[in-house]
Amino acid sequence: MIRRNLRIVGQADDTAVTAFTDGCPGLRSILANAGITKPLILDWFHIAMRLQYATQAASGLSTDQPDRVQAKAVIVAEVERLRWRIWNGNAKNAQRSIDRIRKVMHVFKGEHGHRTKGVPSRKLWHALHEVDSYLSGQSAWLVNYAERYRAGLRVGTSVTEGTANLLVNRRMNKSRQMRWSRRGPDLLLQVRCAVYNGTLGSGFIPSPIQEQR
Repeated sequence: MIRRNLRIVGQADDTAVTAFTDGCPGLRSILANAGITKPLILDWFHIAMRLQYATQAASGLSTDQPDRVQAKAVIVAEVERLRWRIWNGNAKNAQRSIDRIRKVMHVFKGEHGHRTKGVPSRKLWHALHEVDSYLSGQSAWLVNYAERYRAGLRVGTSVTEGTANLLVNRRMNKSRQMRWSRRGPDLLLQVRCAVYNGTLGSGFIPSPIQEQR
């Protein structure tokens, strides 16, 4: 299916295909079987989501004591520096920011959190651990995202992820009163793809789908 659709959108024998991955080894093997041999790129969207959790947790740290005010300023700055390093292809130095944060985390010992939201310092450390583990396991697929962005190249699949979230996750949620049918979003996604590929209006006809049981 991947081979066929690449041909439909104009892939030739000498076309260089760039593929993004969320880190799933199964996806990498599928793309390899489809003939995509160029090194994959770790999707910035998935990195940014993890960094966003860390940023939100850092902003919620307590400032009820002078030492916590100073520590929070350091942490917020290092979280932003962590994002900058990864964005500019310096993920190997990301551990420096995490180590600097670790040195000041002790001042939040005994911090209290909202009953429904938890303790911010624990949330922060969990988020940083997630970032560290994710980058450590996916380092081979990291690139200089800033360089690609300045060159007008894609750095991730945010357009696809956003469309999937809006048209599939939200509209297909069983708890929604106006939940879509199985056929509806499939056809709409085909139209969206045709718009992005510039093929809408050139004889494009959405393909029918078969109900899966």
